[in-house]
Amino acid sequence: MNIFRELYRQYWIRNIENWDSRTKSLGTYCNYDLSMKYSLNNGKTWTKFQPDAHRHEIHVTSEISDDFSDYISKDDWIEIKSLFKKSFIPSMASVFLTQAFATCDKGDLKKSFIETVTALEIALECTIKKNPKITKTIIDSIQSFESLPLRAQFGIIALLYNNINSKDIENSIKAIEIRNNIVHEGYSPKESERFFLNSLLVSISRIINEQVTKFPSINSGNCLMSIDSWEKLKNKKTKPNSGYI
Repeated sequence: MNIFRELYRQYWIRNIENWDSRTKSLGTYCNYDLSMKYSLNNGKTWTKFQPDAHRHEIHVTSEISDDFSDYISKDDWIEIKSLFKKSFIPSMASVFLTQAFATCDKGDLKKSFIETVTALEIALECTIKKNPKITKTIIDSIQSFESLPLRAQFGIIALLYNNINSKDIENSIKAIEIRNNIVHEGYSPKESERFFLNSLLVSISRIINEQVTKFPSINSGNCLMSIDSWEKLKNKKTKPNSGYI
């Protein structure tokens, strides 16, 4: 299946998941996940391979928040109009960051850790090479910086941003370490480690330093908020955060 998917680009073939007896019976796994069948007459007729009864449990985690600040507001529409008039084009780092967040929001943590760190690499490169003060002499002099481990590069750059606090830096470094374990050791991240990934996503958006830093979820349900509640949330968000350095 991996050969079909990755080498011949048959991306619509879903990955085969390991059997988890806590969520489904072996019969369900063999029948629905693997579509296994057997024949006792040299392939003339086939029968479903069902070693035990069907049983499938779906575990749903619902996260409903009254924080709507990541969605488009009236002020955002004004900003969108201004950006459009300026012919604003998002950076390549921002494009990769959006893709990484989309993967995270869909629940694929393993892939999202990898994509997010790729977005970080692009963001750091853009931050350095697109700086208006950069010259060839300066580029030549910082070659040793680029040879540092990625978490060291990130830590140094992040310290220069007042809107990235110490805790986010620590969590982001942990996210980079988890990504390395995924790539080099085949590690499968836990749902509880999404927290580190979220910190890295936010840190990257602040390094990119574009006008908008929002991460809305597609899984918020059909939620409504009154105007009064929205104004209270807006006023709360505009208060200075003492946690930032």
